[in-house]
Amino acid sequence: MGSVRISPVYDCGSSLAPLVDESTVSSDAGMDCAMNTSSVLVDDKGKRIKYCEFFKSELSSKTQKALLQIVPKINLDAIDKLVFNTEYISRNRQDFYFSFLHTTYEKILIPAIEKCFAQPENSFADLAPDKCYDFYKTIIRPLKENANYQKQSLSFIGLNDYQYSKGGKSRIFIYKNEDIVGIISSRSNNRETRENYAILSSFGLNIEKTIKSIKIEQEKAKHIQEEKSKIEISKDEEFNYDNSSYDDLEEK
Repeated sequence: MGSVRISPVYDCGSSLAPLVDESTVSSDAGMDCAMNTSSVLVDDKGKRIKYCEFFKSELSSKTQKALLQIVPKINLDAIDKLVFNTEYISRNRQDFYFSFLHTTYEKILIPAIEKCFAQPENSFADLAPDKCYDFYKTIIRPLKENANYQKQSLSFIGLNDYQYSKGGKSRIFIYKNEDIVGIISSRSNNRETRENYAILSSFGLNIEKTIKSIKIEQEKAKHIQEEKSKIEISKDEEFNYDNSSYDDLEEK
């Protein structure tokens, strides 16, 4: 007689809209689907709540904890690679998935995780534009250029117990001893730069001192490179001799 046993069932919950017809999938459709997909939650009238509306509302401590645990672990580069290397789906559906996933991340999850952190008391709202630019160029832009979805140390700016990682297109996650403690923008406008200045200052970073120290190191590196270039040019000139007399002798 046969036996019966319990077997796990893995269900995506239609999270990637598998029932959307092939004729309607596109990048625009992916964005629209992300912003209009409903959750299983219902309001007091029994109407299902959209994910984007849920995360705009006041979030419980449990929801915030879940966001802080999950969102920083999302690697969009790896997800994109999976989507575009899946051969049996059409290019239109790949574009649909790309748009759907990135819109969900950038327009729903990132704004939600930003709500999990209180704003620093000092907003640095009066920080001069030239100081904003200096701060962005010296600290924020290098973070943007080097950030990936793996944690890296912030010791180069003096925050030895802190790390950072990429948070999508325009955000950077900040960690202390592996726990996420903040999120900053990688954009260069003055408003967000001032907010970044306030956040990093709240972690105990003396920004003016750090910028000065970084510039000194950059000047040292520049000087070393210039001296190295001079030596290389000198060596090139040493071996670049005129051999015309040898050629004349051969002809004779």
